[in-house]
Amino acid sequence: MVRQMHLTEQFRPVLTWLSRHFGSERFFIVLSLILFLVAWNRGIALLYGMVSLLVAILAVSYLLPHLNIRKLRVKLPAQLCGTAGEMLEIELALSSKTRCEHISVSLDHLFPSDERNQAAFIPYLHGDASANLKWMCNQRGDYEIRQLVVSSDFPFGLHTATRRINCSPVRLLVYPKTFCIHALPVFSSRSHAVHGQRIINLPHSDEEYAGVREYRQGDNLKHIHWGASARQQELIVREFESYDRPAMLIILNCNEHDEIGQAPHSSFEYSIQIAASLMLFASRQGIAVELFAEGRQGFHLNLSPGGTLMDRQLGQFAQMKADGSGNYGQIVSSACHRVHHIDTVVTFISQPFSDLRCLGNKNHIDIRFDQQSFIDRRLSSKQIKPTISGTRVSYTVQWGDPLERVFNEGH
Repeated sequence: MVRQMHLTEQFRPVLTWLSRHFGSERFFIVLSLILFLVAWNRGIALLYGMVSLLVAILAVSYLLPHLNIRKLRVKLPAQLCGTAGEMLEIELALSSKTRCEHISVSLDHLFPSDERNQAAFIPYLHGDASANLKWMCNQRGDYEIRQLVVSSDFPFGLHTATRRINCSPVRLLVYPKTFCIHALPVFSSRSHAVHGQRIINLPHSDEEYAGVREYRQGDNLKHIHWGASARQQELIVREFESYDRPAMLIILNCNEHDEIGQAPHSSFEYSIQIAASLMLFASRQGIAVELFAEGRQGFHLNLSPGGTLMDRQLGQFAQMKADGSGNYGQIVSSACHRVHHIDTVVTFISQPFSDLRCLGNKNHIDIRFDQQSFIDRRLSSKQIKPTISGTRVSYTVQWGDPLERVFNEGH
């Protein structure tokens, strides 16, 4: 028994090579060739008949799959949206004027494939039908689908015919993967640090009338708009934009020379995930957010206090690229001067950030990337804990770090 297992282990590489390079199609071809040589040498008519049968089966196996998908048409939805790392289900509309059997439709060879991808399979089609294609995209981005890959191995499964079908261009937005941030440190007792409180009724606060909305539990009764409440038969309150509320300024580093590593594990891709997660945190805590990403295509995202991160903003995250050339320090200084009433600034750096004068006495979330870990692409067993110095908290992110743990451990 032990000897048999030992022999199996010895021949395993050979068996693996045969299974990979010697499928049923090649087996039939080699078998046909051997039978033909034997029949030619011995002059046995029966063997000639067997060779003819095998050749006919091979010819049908090559011809019919191509005819099977020749007139197939596939239509995609007008626009597709998904999240990096999550399965996207795409509904396909198929049509064919002729009968089709055993059809598979996929995006393989058009995008990086994933073992979790599931091609849409249609056992029989004559006319119109629908099918679902499940596709996993691990890289956020703004893509365009112009083709689909259609294949069939009908009727014998010996040969698979593949064809690329052109379709109307469809935009695919893959949103960045986000994580939950539970809390951010308080930087100073004087400033309204990022602790999630919505400050709207302080005496002598600088407020601006913003409109009306439905009453929510906890709203100040002094702000009830009695006329509007009487008309709508429900409590309506006046809403004010207060400059005393916590507000966050996020400045992404889009300089292509500052990016370290390769996507999806590059410093810029990590920055996108962190920025989107910070905006989700702010939306839950009632914190206003301004975000600047100054590449070739400039992006300016804003989130009002109590606002929700919408698909439109996530779509802008999907389009951002590290293709800028501006000096990041100057961009930070310019953004701090342009945006007023901000008490917290978030920066992303891979080089030492020397000039902090533009931040004044603002809170500073300083996110730094460990260059060597991104260059070596090696997981570190030791996590670097965040450090707090005055009004600045510094997070050090290494290649492969679970970002949720980096931002939540120790708080």
